Amino acid sequence: GIRLSQRRFLTIPDETETTMWKIPLQIRYSRDGEVTTTKLLMETDDLSLDVGEVDWIVVNAGGHGFYRVRYSDELLDGLLTILSELEDLERFSLIDDAFAFVETGEYDVATYLKLASAYRPEQEAAIWQAVIGGLSVIWRITPEADEPAFQDFVRDLVKPIAEALGTEAKPDDDDLTKRLRGMIFGARGLLGHDASTIDLGRHMADQILAGEAVDPDMAQAALSIAVAEGGSDLHVRLMEAYRSQHNPQTQLRLLRALTGFGDPAMASKTAEATLDGSIRSQDGSWVVALMFTNKRTGPTVWQFIRRNWEKATEVFPPMTIRRLADGIPGLVDHPTAADARAFFAETPVPVAEKALARSLERLQGRLQLLDREADRVGDALTR
Repeated sequence: GIRLSQRRFLTIPDETETTMWKIPLQIRYSRDGEVTTTKLLMETDDLSLDVGEVDWIVVNAGGHGFYRVRYSDELLDGLLTILSELEDLERFSLIDDAFAFVETGEYDVATYLKLASAYRPEQEAAIWQAVIGGLSVIWRITPEADEPAFQDFVRDLVKPIAEALGTEAKPDDDDLTKRLRGMIFGARGLLGHDASTIDLGRHMADQILAGEAVDPDMAQAALSIAVAEGGSDLHVRLMEAYRSQHNPQTQLRLLRALTGFGDPAMASKTAEATLDGSIRSQDGSWVVALMFTNKRTGPTVWQFIRRNWEKATEVFPPMTIRRLADGIPGLVDHPTAADARAFFAETPVPVAEKALARSLERLQGRLQLLDREADRVGDALTR
């Protein structure tokens, strides 16, 4: 049979938390090749299903339940054998839940990477967004020595979908297909560090800055790829294009690109621009928040904001400060995180008190993830 247990989901698990819920469950399972769907209400902390030995089981059948599901290794392996047969929402929930449990320490990175590998044939944009989102956090905790292996993993993972989509829009593409193409192109260049993708991204960025038309879904990815290793000349060109641009969507695209420089000196220039009027004050908070999440430059940007906190709170509209707090979980290294915690312990932020508390809790969770998994990422990638 199958044993179910419930507990409240917390970013940092609390063994003293005993809240119980009445949970409507819809369960689908296969036994000896025969598929059965059943519905029940879970009202206790533990529940046993007398279903015998199953081939596989989906505890959130249809994906509509407002709960996460953590499967045992054996049950997870069973789902991998029929992954392509699951409904879209079920596949989404499986990978999204899995990374949530990586963050809480109930799955390890190796389990997530094994699951993510099974998504190579995936075609749905929302599901790829979840896969890439998890990989982006793992990239953030990956030691420098293991980065080449991580990049190899990503290139291999996205290769089938990247080749199927190509890099040019087709007349019959719907909006989701266009969005997926840009997403995969960005992942291949930024997380996979694919040489041909980087070259094409730089070429497309030059076209964009020369005023040539580029598919909007590819444009953001191309600019992000170009700036990742870009220098002063590119920063100047982007700032000039941003200032002279009157199309709000294009201006936003350029502004997002300015947050992605991997060179600390260029990141500092963007941070300075949020305070000197070069970047509109209403955009300053989210621009800084995005830069906090940059693996290469986040600590540099934090130190700049810390030194200029009084001016930042004068320039940024009060209602936007909570957006700055959203980037704090990206400061995933112990010295920077300790400095941020100490700073906010002494510096009240009434306009974003709750948002800041949530972000500091998430930062603590990310630091625990770093401590648990950083030294094991390399082994996980070579399994």
